[in-house]
Amino acid sequence: MAMDSRKRAEELVRLAPELSDPEKLAINALFRAFLFKRNSTGEVWTTCCRKHVFIRPDTDNADELRILHAPHTPEPQSRWDNTPPPKMRAKCPYCGKEVTVKELRYSGRRKALGEYQRAVVLRQWRGALWATAWDCFKDYEGKEPVTNAPVLTMLPKAKLLGAYRFTPGKVEAATRVWWSDGPFDYSYQDTPGKNAGHKGGMWHIHSPYGFCSELGKSYDMIGLPELKKGALRWCRLEQVRIASDDFIELLTAACFYPKQVEWLVKLGLQDAVRDLAGRGVKNAAAVKWNANTPAAFLGCGVKELDAITKESDRPLVALRIYRALHDMTQAPTPEECAALADCADDRTLRVLLPRMKRYGLRIPKLISYLEKIRRHGKIHWSNNAALSAYADYITAADGCGLDLSNTIHLLPRDFWEKHDTVTAAWSAICANRRNSEANAKYKARLPKLTARYLYWSDTLLIRAPVNAGEIVEEGKRLEHCVGGYADRHLSGKTTILFLRRRDKPHVPLVTIEMDGNTIRQVYGYRNDRASCPENPKGIPARKLYGAFLDEWLEWLNAGSKRYKDGRPKLPRKKHKEDVA
Repeated sequence: MAMDSRKRAEELVRLAPELSDPEKLAINALFRAFLFKRNSTGEVWTTCCRKHVFIRPDTDNADELRILHAPHTPEPQSRWDNTPPPKMRAKCPYCGKEVTVKELRYSGRRKALGEYQRAVVLRQWRGALWATAWDCFKDYEGKEPVTNAPVLTMLPKAKLLGAYRFTPGKVEAATRVWWSDGPFDYSYQDTPGKNAGHKGGMWHIHSPYGFCSELGKSYDMIGLPELKKGALRWCRLEQVRIASDDFIELLTAACFYPKQVEWLVKLGLQDAVRDLAGRGVKNAAAVKWNANTPAAFLGCGVKELDAITKESDRPLVALRIYRALHDMTQAPTPEECAALADCADDRTLRVLLPRMKRYGLRIPKLISYLEKIRRHGKIHWSNNAALSAYADYITAADGCGLDLSNTIHLLPRDFWEKHDTVTAAWSAICANRRNSEANAKYKARLPKLTARYLYWSDTLLIRAPVNAGEIVEEGKRLEHCVGGYADRHLSGKTTILFLRRRDKPHVPLVTIEMDGNTIRQVYGYRNDRASCPENPKGIPARKLYGAFLDEWLEWLNAGSKRYKDGRPKLPRKKHKEDVA
């Protein structure tokens, strides 16, 4: 199977187009442009237009004379030196590009001028759109073998890292990591989502450039006009403003959703295209992906969409609002949807939209109410913060069973007072619900803890708490932080035990935290930092009850053996009375 995959990769690389001369020049243009000169001979080398000429001192070309007299730019200490170079820029007299002037007499071996670039080249080739990824390097060391002249006008060296073939409904890739000279690996995708043998999100066709590539550098796209040809030409991908890191994913997405991508680009909803390519998110709340017409796809007409895109900086969010509320008795206008979109985040909308529709809360009334909330707030609230606070209130009020069809509860006059009261009540309900659920699950764990840890002597005992309330009460009575461990204990992430006197089994004395059969912490009143009636001298609990704890641990490590009546079976003779 692996060999078959390797052969497929080799075949794909063989079929991929090699770099043409114009593409090589385009890659060369990605590198810094230098103009090397030797004042003693009048020789000039340009790396931008790759010329090697002799300039006569009596030339009539003012640009050439200016270059001859341009000062030398000192080199950095190394190619990783980020120190900004001195502002000694000039323009190439032959192509007009800005160049850095170097006098060869002062340039030495030019080691520090080496530079990496990464490029993905697009080309329509053999009936498909191809993308080839190249790792490119250019230096200016060495000399030409025949003339012994410095190698200064050469093109960059390019190493193929990946070859991609994009056809409607299928994407193939042969890639290797950027630091490797090894064989290529083959991968393909013939359906959006997960293919057999692949894990991850919607797209598993990615750029071969790793996150840890040199200096964290991304890649440049070459050949974007090629997107106007072939099967994907209607998608207008060349118009999509997207991070280059996601361009391979964009091409992949277009192969599976060409019609939808075309609609989104033409209608100005590039956010949805970027979400689809970069995150594999389809924004199904805003657009219907199985629709056959633009109107059905968006759930609104072109006029409504134009109004939404003109009024809002977040047209996709505004469209989501419009679709969620359009069948209300008084449907919102595009302008109203845009106003709400500009002050609402995703979490807030998930809470508010269903309730606005259920209780007939119109957007203008809500926005007006937000202004009142802001005016009466204790701090300077933004519309977004005020809306988030209102969403919290609505969630709590709904949970507490308030009749939100009544305006008194839906839009309370004293919002902040009502907000604090209702959210506190809802928090208590949620806490009780969580504790009840956790305690119910804990009931199954408690017998196991008891069988393993329950131990007693004539005067002392160790037991597990019966519920979360006991742990909280333990923390309050002993004035330490074990109350915060209740959830972790109930879930099994840690184990809390109580050391108490046998004649006072419900009176907190010492708290123990266990990691298996090992004591992690053992503390009494105020973490043993203060005395109490049970411990007037303030002796650390581990020392005060050391004999009893050591005996318990020995029993525990021996397997927590018991007699038939449940009494701990000691692994050795019973010691004298415990410290009381």
